[in-house]
Parts: sequence; structure tokens; C-alpha cells
Amino acid sequence: MRPASISILGSCSVSVAGEILPGAPSSLFRIAAFLALSGHSFSASRQRLGALLWPDSVAAKSAGNLRQALSRIRHFQADHNFTLLDGNAVAVFIDASRSVQFDVLVLLDRLSDPAPRAALDLCTIYAGEFLADLPYSGSEFEDWLALQRAQLRDRCADRLSAALAETSGLSDTERVTCAQKLLELDPCNEEAYCCLMLYAAEHGHRSRIHALFDSCQRQLMRELGVRPSARTVHAFQDLLDRLNAMTA
Repeated sequence: MRPASISILGSCSVSVAGEILPGAPSSLFRIAAFLALSGHSFSASRQRLGALLWPDSVAAKSAGNLRQALSRIRHFQADHNFTLLDGNAVAVFIDASRSVQFDVLVLLDRLSDPAPRAALDLCTIYAGEFLADLPYSGSEFEDWLALQRAQLRDRCADRLSAALAETSGLSDTERVTCAQKLLELDPCNEEAYCCLMLYAAEHGHRSRIHALFDSCQRQLMRELGVRPSARTVHAFQDLLDRLNAMTA
């Protein structure tokens, strides 16, 4: 059996042996995302899924819509010889064997792994907001989606922030990678700016230090209407003083 991979972070796609498959049902991505992030044991009742995806329909119509969606998913999976989603008369669930690589499950696994390198892995796994390229799908699902996106983004940001500590076990360049990713998730994160300024100072890049501090100031003022903290200002000035002392 050729390896299958399903991605919902950044853009949605199904690939087999590295080749992206056309015609994947959008319901495959939506249902898989819901089961992975809020289902109990990666499963949910048919009733809950029908109400979530078709909230404005009567129960009988929602159930019929779900049956049709699941039928399309089964046919697509069977045509390409993989199974991510399965179900029975009362529930839908992610296949327990997990023979398919599903990026959001890999991300959740790394978030639960305390090893320092697990945080570094987030930089490549978290390719963007999940289901970002799917069209609007009704108020109830979109409300759930907005909440889950924020929670997942915050969890990743917290983990990356912890990885910036010099005691994290990561190398300087690895911590820089984490800082750069952290700014993608949280453009106002002063810890990330300080990490990048320190790295620039260690390599004698005075102009880079100024550029980072200026970017920090602009971002904080634009997004939050505040100036950098006293700690960030002190770090900036201290790094410049060190460079001045080295070149004096």
C-alpha cells in the first residue's frame, strides 16, 4: 500500500506517494479536523456532526447531508486505497490504526512531547492556520473553527516561547528558528525579538539589531498601541553597548 498523507495546516490536500490527489471532498478535511481537535477519542456522533455542518437544516435533512458526505469520502478513500475516516450507524471516527499521516495529529503529538526538539518540529509542521483555504461553511462550524485555531496557535506559541530559553537544550540557530516561527504566530512577541537581537549581536550585525528593534516598536504600536517593555529596551541598549565596547 502506498503511503498516504493528509494536510489541513496551511492548505488542505491529500497525497499518496508524494503526489497530491485531485477531487478530495472538503467534508473530509472539515470532519477530520473536528474529530482530531474536539472529538472524544477522535470520534463524534453523527447527530453532532450533522448539526455542526448543517445547523440551519432540520435533523432529517442534516442526517441526509451527512450520509451523502460520508459516502463521497468513502468512495474517495477506496479509490485511492487509504482510510482516515470510518464510521458506523451512530458515530464517525478517525481510523484507529492511523496508517495515514495526518498533520494535525502529528502536531498534537509534538505539543504533548516534552523533549526540546519537539518544539523545533513545530516550526515545520505548523504550516499555517488549519482549513485556511476552505470556503465558509456556516456560522456554527466557523465559530468552532475560529476558537480552535486560536487555541492551537496559542499552544504552539507557548511551546516555542519556552524553547527560546538558553536552558532549553536547543542550539542558538535552533532557537533562532523557533523565534522566527514564533513571530509568525505572535508578531508582538518581545521574547522572540530579543532572541533574534542577541543572535545578531553575537555575529556583529549592528544594523540587524536596529532593524529588529524598529520592527518590534512598529508592530507593538500598530497592533497594541504600546511601546516595547523596559526589558526589551534595556536588552537592545545593552547589546549595542557590548558591540561598541568590542569595536572601541
